[in-house]
Amino acid sequence: MKLIKNEFNKYFSNWNIKLPEEDLDKRCSGFIQDSGWLIQYCFGREKELEYLDFYATHRMTDDRHHRIYDNGEMQDLPTLDDKNNSEVVQILIDKGFDRFTINMMLKSGLVD
Repeated sequence: MKLIKNEFNKYFSNWNIKLPEEDLDKRCSGFIQDSGWLIQYCFGREKELEYLDFYATHRMTDDRHHRIYDNGEMQDLPTLDDKNNSEVVQILIDKGFDRFTINMMLKSGLVD
């Protein structure tokens, strides 16, 4: 878990955003709303590796969706864009990510 924490904190270091220690220790899903970011995250396991998935959105940049494995490897995951949005929305909902910004809702087709 140390590498997950380090990679996440490094990724958001420009905004001084850090993964909450308590959530990391308990592997609890959650969200961070800070410095214009909405970051939702959840923990999981794939084979022998634990991971953290996060979806981050900010009105001034593109959405980001990544998986950080406990070996430090980071994998890109699909984001809301002009294609395959219904599939991405379902992926996010399945993870329990239920906070959507206005821009996310518009991209997803959840509102007209």
